[in-house]
Amino acid sequence: MEPHDACLAHLTDTDRTTYLNGLAPGSDLDHRGTHFADYLLEQVLNRLHDPTTGRPHLGTARFDGATFSANASFSKATFSANAWFDGATFSAEAWFDEAAFSAEASFAGATFSAYASFSKATFSAYASFDRATFSTTASFTMATFSADARFQEAAFAAGAEFELATFSAAVSFDRATFSGSARFLRAAFEAASHLEPVSLTGHCFVAGLVSLLR
Repeated sequence: MEPHDACLAHLTDTDRTTYLNGLAPGSDLDHRGTHFADYLLEQVLNRLHDPTTGRPHLGTARFDGATFSANASFSKATFSANAWFDGATFSAEAWFDEAAFSAEASFAGATFSAYASFSKATFSAYASFDRATFSTTASFTMATFSADARFQEAAFAAGAEFELATFSAAVSFDRATFSGSARFLRAAFEAASHLEPVSLTGHCFVAGLVSLLR
């Protein structure tokens, strides 16, 4: 954290408080490689709370390589600029349900060791989950992808839930692996999509799949 020579997790209490007090809704964040434990993430997001919308509002968000050892809740957060979580590690639950990504969102190579929820999240620009690893259930139920979405080489070790998800642009699951159940009940694919080759060793539920390929 400039002008310091330590990350947010290792600042002194005084310096951390000074940083937090300088945040406001829409602030840019650069917490690459930071270890978020206990209530540190909650303290950051509380400072970004927008009283108009009742949601945390993040500008450019850099969490590349960050480690979240406590539950990470970005529920209902608004990301108004690019959001990078490439290579991030979520050791506890990760909540992005109803989050709104207005610009690019990348979780490439991220590791989710516990439940991960992107239910009802909206991705208005390019979204990448390439090589992401989900050790337990991953929920994208009712998520909306308005631009290209990629899940290439993503690994779903348990349930993968995409019920009622909407993919308005191209989506790729090339070389993705599903070791548990894969649920695409009433999911809508509205553009050219690449669903093969995938490795599926669990059960796949696709009843009611809506395909509107142009």
